[in-house]
Order: sequence, then C-alpha cells, then structure tokens
Amino acid sequence: MYLLKRYRCLPKLRSYLVQEIIQEKLEVHLKDWDVIAFYANVYLHREQLWHTEFCIYNGKECSELFRSFVYCPSLEADHNDEDENLAVQIYEKSFENYWKSKDNSAIMINDKHKLPKELYRFRLAWNAKAIMKKAPALMMLVRFMLS
Repeated sequence: MYLLKRYRCLPKLRSYLVQEIIQEKLEVHLKDWDVIAFYANVYLHREQLWHTEFCIYNGKECSELFRSFVYCPSLEADHNDEDENLAVQIYEKSFENYWKSKDNSAIMINDKHKLPKELYRFRLAWNAKAIMKKAPALMMLVRFMLS
C-alpha cells in the first residue's frame, strides 16, 4: 500500500520540483537538494498528497526524483513547457560549473584519489595487493576449517 501511494503522489511533485529548481538556481551539492527535499515534503503534506512531512528521505533521493521525473524524460522527447526546459538547463549548467570549478580540480590532482589504474601498472598487481591485505584473515579461516 505504501509503495502504491508513493507511486501515485510523486509524479504530482514534478511541477513543484521544476519551480524550485528555477527559483533556487541550485548547484550539484546535496546540501542544496536537502533544502529542496525539505520544502517538497512540506508541499506534499500541505497538498494532502502524503500523510506526513517525511515522504522524501534526503537531498539525494530528491535529486534522483528530479532526474527520473523531469530531466531524463526531457532528454527522450521535446517538451514545449518553457519552465521545464529552463529547469533542465539550470540543472545541466550546475554540473558544468561543478566540473569546471577549482574545488573539483583539487580533488582530481590529489594523490589519494587516484584510480587503481593510475597507481598500478597491471591489474594483476592491484589484485595481488588486495589479496595480500586479506591474507591474514584467509589464513585464520583455513586454520579454523582444518581444526
């Protein structure tokens, strides 16, 4: 019953999310989406679409709802709704700004955040190191099974 009611009420949130994106001109950060999730919960409760003010768990879920109800459908088909197109442009622009920002480039340059492909010449070496880290636990398991 819970999932069915949720399935019915969340598509009605589509126009509200579009308006919030346009008003807030949000960024990619989940803190911004947390605020929108809070107001979306208030909206759902006020419009009696949901029985409490806790329908959307957090900003990540709200972001996923926007992607599934607004962004992805707009990529599949052209919409004549100007507000929806504007919200999609703002959403895409926020990602573009994020990838061009200095905060993101600092993360990419840091040695701690390199991919395994950048640290090891061969995948076999990477796998061998992972196995060696787990070797003591595996040896204890083997001893336990043999005794």
